[in-house]
Amino acid sequence: MRIPVPEGWTVHDGSRLSTDLGGRPSWENAIDFTSPSGTSVGYYDGFGAREGFIQTDFGVVEQRAAQTGHGIVAMSWWVHASGQYFVAAGLTQPSSIGAEPVTELTVPGSERNHRFLVLLLDDDQPVVASQAEAEQLLGSPEVVEALEMMAQIEIIPREASAMPPGVEP
Repeated sequence: MRIPVPEGWTVHDGSRLSTDLGGRPSWENAIDFTSPSGTSVGYYDGFGAREGFIQTDFGVVEQRAAQTGHGIVAMSWWVHASGQYFVAAGLTQPSSIGAEPVTELTVPGSERNHRFLVLLLDDDQPVVASQAEAEQLLGSPEVVEALEMMAQIEIIPREASAMPPGVEP
């Protein structure tokens, strides 16, 4: 993964050697970016189980094509389920059948899962009370700024067992 980091943003690299479910060594890239205004964005690639699409009530608030191609977009969206509005902003590959976006993606030639999300409301599963509140949050300058940064990503295909130079499993 390559991405230009905007001026003033800080980066924390929590990448590490791990083990996949088969007991094989696996490298996990885990990088946190923080904007000058305090917006937190987390990137992860490595072992994972990709989530499937579901048919539900959702709406897209912001969307822009990602530099990496493959139909990947930087998007903010809400999902209405169980009487609540769940909000998300990150990279996704929109469904060709109009189903809810998912927060993990893959690219051709890569065996790794990728996740790049904005941490909203300091919660892994942020919820708001209404569609209007969701749209206000997801269209905020902080979220738009994060999506613009995320759209610059270039995801480089790697095998699941790929390790950084100098790392021995």
